[in-house]
Amino acid sequence: WFRLLKERKAGKPIAIIAGDSQTYKVGGALASLLQKKYSVIWKSGVTWTSGDKTEATLAKLQALPRQQVALVVVFTGGNNIDPGGQTASSVANLIKFIKKKFGNPEVIIGAPPPAMKPKSKDMLQNFLDKKKIDDLAQEWQNWHLNREGGQYAKKREGRAAAIMKAAPAAGAKAFDPRQVLPAEFHQLVHGDGIHVAGPVAKAFAQGIAGLITGKAAAAQGTVAATSRMRPAISERDLRKAIRRSPRCIRAGYPAAGVHKASDSPLVSEIVKKIQYALNQQGLLGKKGE
Repeated sequence: WFRLLKERKAGKPIAIIAGDSQTYKVGGALASLLQKKYSVIWKSGVTWTSGDKTEATLAKLQALPRQQVALVVVFTGGNNIDPGGQTASSVANLIKFIKKKFGNPEVIIGAPPPAMKPKSKDMLQNFLDKKKIDDLAQEWQNWHLNREGGQYAKKREGRAAAIMKAAPAAGAKAFDPRQVLPAEFHQLVHGDGIHVAGPVAKAFAQGIAGLITGKAAAAQGTVAATSRMRPAISERDLRKAIRRSPRCIRAGYPAAGVHKASDSPLVSEIVKKIQYALNQQGLLGKKGE
């Protein structure tokens, strides 16, 4: 964090990549795309862990220090067990927390990839927790339609669809990896059947990168530059301002100077600093009120 704070002061905004095991391959590809413009926090056990559900990812973000962040990307939903409703609620709460704690950053959610065919029948057997299957070859051939495979695939589709609706409703964006997969993705033989890798992982990362506007980073940079416009007030000037404050206030002037509020650059600067502080605490309304 000390390194990241140093880079932030130098004008490089912070990006956090968090979530479940999809964060490994896809998150790594995304980190490579972002590293020129952002200081990227992407660390196993700190921002992501294989097997994490949405609530576990939230706990990891809660454990991070409070800091101004420009971008947060979260891969989640793959390990949840509900058909979609609870995931939608959890993702909405996650987005709300991220915006409040990290100074209203840009938030993007990566939906879980679909259930695809594992590369081998043995891998499918392991994926189904070694449950006894009468005809493994048949199960592998059409596993997304049969027995446990069909139930799992259906719930996974439900969670992905729920995320794609919940994220925009909560003020974030979401990317569905199905956008970079063939239409018959269930019959695609890929890895262990649930984790994307290689060109697919790269395309997933590029899809997320394409949603990034950079507006939060630009806004934070403007505020940071504004905060450096004037040096800290000296003790002498502070005492003088205190002595003059009653007269200034009665005359309709700012207490710390001699310029009217309507045309004072100093007042504008103070307002921006106050808005920034309120935004940090999540107390600023959507219209800056």
